Amino acid sequence: MKSTITIIGKRWFDKVNGNTYHSTRVHFNGKEIGYVPFEYGYGNHWEWTGLELLKKFKKQFEKYSCLWNLQKKYNLVTSVSDGLKRDL
Repeated sequence: MKSTITIIGKRWFDKVNGNTYHSTRVHFNGKEIGYVPFEYGYGNHWEWTGLELLKKFKKQFEKYSCLWNLQKKYNLVTSVSDGLKRDL
């Protein structure tokens, strides 16, 4: 049975400074393994932050350069929502 990796991102836009930020939460087989509460980055940068958390969690993930490669070996679930920082 394949292990499951879940990466959840939340993005928000800072109108004052014109920057986009995100937070990222990663679960491995239902257990949270990492959380980054505040990071600069727009678009899908939250996924890259999730990949970095995976690499810190287990050395076996260091060989992966992108999330697409993980889908061959693991059940990969990703989701992102946009909102306000105060909603985190």
